[in-house]
Amino acid sequence: MSAYKALEMAGCSAGQIRTTDPNKTAVFFAQSFDDQLKVRHRVLGCDTYTLQSIQRAFGPGRLAFQMKWEGLTYALDSACASSTSAIHLICMSPLSRDVDMTVAGATTILSDPHSFIFLSKVGVLSETGNCKTAALVLKRLEGAVAHDDKILAVIASSARNHSGNATSITMSDANDQERLFKVYTRSAI
Repeated sequence: MSAYKALEMAGCSAGQIRTTDPNKTAVFFAQSFDDQLKVRHRVLGCDTYTLQSIQRAFGPGRLAFQMKWEGLTYALDSACASSTSAIHLICMSPLSRDVDMTVAGATTILSDPHSFIFLSKVGVLSETGNCKTAALVLKRLEGAVAHDDKILAVIASSARNHSGNATSITMSDANDQERLFKVYTRSAI
């Protein structure tokens, strides 16, 4: 789902988006892989669009630029946990009142055959081989209610960790995940 589609689903039309304080509208965008660097340089060499296509910061920056938002923009990469990391950081931001609305997105563009080969060998590709995109609009509950936004869900709590005790860097440790689950379920009560 695109960011604009997420905004529409939240009840934010183009006019409503512009009335939201642009200084308090943020973009947290989870992405990984730098295939564009390899493919673009090999095929096109370097040109005026090279920086925009290879630097991850331009993902959230491009959305903020298009929408005329002036709030925080972050590009995040924590592998398979990138989107949950983005949501966790967003959940922490509204509490400080720095942000009134955040668009969170996640995507990966695999454009180099080698990426498909090694990700397939590791077993982390979807069965269809397709990459999915996602976007969410998050606000503090009282702000969403005040603006009569369409509320699809309420996040009561969030938490993150890293499984340092796992048998592999690519696998979560069950005990670490259980401890994390207990932490965020307690804080949601």
